[in-house]
Amino acid sequence: MPEDYYREFVLSACLADGILFEDFLLDKTEFYDWSKRDWLGLEAVKSLRDPGDAKGLRKLLARALQSGDLPAFFTLSVYTDPFITTAYMRKSVFNGMTRRDWWIFLGSWIIGNGEWILILSGGIWIVRAVVGCMGCN
Repeated sequence: MPEDYYREFVLSACLADGILFEDFLLDKTEFYDWSKRDWLGLEAVKSLRDPGDAKGLRKLLARALQSGDLPAFFTLSVYTDPFITTAYMRKSVFNGMTRRDWWIFLGSWIIGNGEWILILSGGIWIVRAVVGCMGCN
């Protein structure tokens, strides 16, 4: 049983990492920098800092984004994908990735994958527990 769980954990991690990294490198960043247009509305994400009359999750998100780079980094890493986190935290726009941008992306990528690995592994474990107990009386 523990070996199966470990295997599923590693498989989930590899699948999530491969899909996320390919999506970032081949699609979003190159097109975003090449076109020099904000097609994805990423600069609009920066407007989330101003809560206005927002309530609930929107107000919490705005407060976290106003608190500085580190709270914004963790909030966006969990709330969005690494591309949006990196685009939000870039110091300049449309000029390629700096070393800082790559570190932000890598950190957000690890946090995002860790979140999904835990979710998928937990889901697999719950389904196995439920299916395994269906024959129990």
